[in-house]
Amino acid sequence: MEQSSALLMGYYGARNAGDDLMLEYISGWLHRQGFRVDVLGEQERALELCRPDSTFTKNTPLAGEWGFPGVWLRGEATQVVRAIQRTDHLVIGGGDLFRDDRGWRTFLYTFEKILLANLVGTPVHLVNVGIGAPGTRYGKRLYDTFLPRCRTLLVRDQRSIEICHSAGARHAQLLPDAVLAMEAGETSVELPERPYMVVALRFLFLEGRNVGLSQAQLENVAGALDRVVVEQDMDVLFVPFQDLEGWKDDVLHRGVQDLMVEKARCRHQPWTGDFSSLVALFSGAELVLAMPLHASIIALFAGAKTLMISYDHKCRELAGSMRGGEVADLDVLESRPELEIALEKAFSGEGLSGLAAARDLWTEARLEV
Repeated sequence: MEQSSALLMGYYGARNAGDDLMLEYISGWLHRQGFRVDVLGEQERALELCRPDSTFTKNTPLAGEWGFPGVWLRGEATQVVRAIQRTDHLVIGGGDLFRDDRGWRTFLYTFEKILLANLVGTPVHLVNVGIGAPGTRYGKRLYDTFLPRCRTLLVRDQRSIEICHSAGARHAQLLPDAVLAMEAGETSVELPERPYMVVALRFLFLEGRNVGLSQAQLENVAGALDRVVVEQDMDVLFVPFQDLEGWKDDVLHRGVQDLMVEKARCRHQPWTGDFSSLVALFSGAELVLAMPLHASIIALFAGAKTLMISYDHKCRELAGSMRGGEVADLDVLESRPELEIALEKAFSGEGLSGLAAARDLWTEARLEV
């Protein structure tokens, strides 16, 4: 009997550690169910996280969102169409791929593949996705029409399950983020010799554009880190989770270091999407300041003393499922004294815990074929 194929689509291979971790887990989850997994992603390096028999197709817009007509003349769009036609299942997975607040081009870039799959008769499955509240008529119309048609709907936050149910997709299920089900192994990553804290900052998407931290926020973070370095005698290890041009966490990290008095006590970890290496780096830290969602998840695996900066609903939901650590809204970066107090509470408090259920829930979950 021929092995069924699954075309796994997401923002894969673009040097975002969170997306790479989701790819690694979801592709393995599909393999364990007997599927051969191919990838529809951003860069071919995504295959490094998959089995040797996996193939890669570069995702590209089909409906003229950008690059038209070149993507058709060069055959790139045709390759996407053929990949969706020949696969047995289209699995769209990993992150906040469904949101119309970034404009119709970004929204349609994902949704057009669902439309095409429905047109050619390929079953569609959404796995470990976040679904943004529709803010446009076309967004609501497409949700109401196509979400109920997805065979599998595994979402990672409460807002997404409510949107699915509102659209008539009553079969949707809520599961923890898939990265919470991963297991760390051996790693050769080199840890700092001196006591250190991990700092992971991130860009945000606000009012239709990606923005870094303001100058005042950078100054407040720098001042608070200076105090930790001096009072606790620990170095600062900046750990980037996003390394894509225009979104590089390293830009924020170096901006903070430039404003610090104790800049000589800082070190910058090269980007990695390796789960075990990240867990080891966070496990060795005396304290973690985490903004990216998956930085907080890694800190949870490490049981690290953590200040989690919550910037949206999924961060708040994760914080509500954890024990220990400190959680502060994004506004804490507007006040150096408040940030210093939050870091002090995190350092004097308990490490994060609360992993138990995720792995069992994902072990039981299946693609509905």
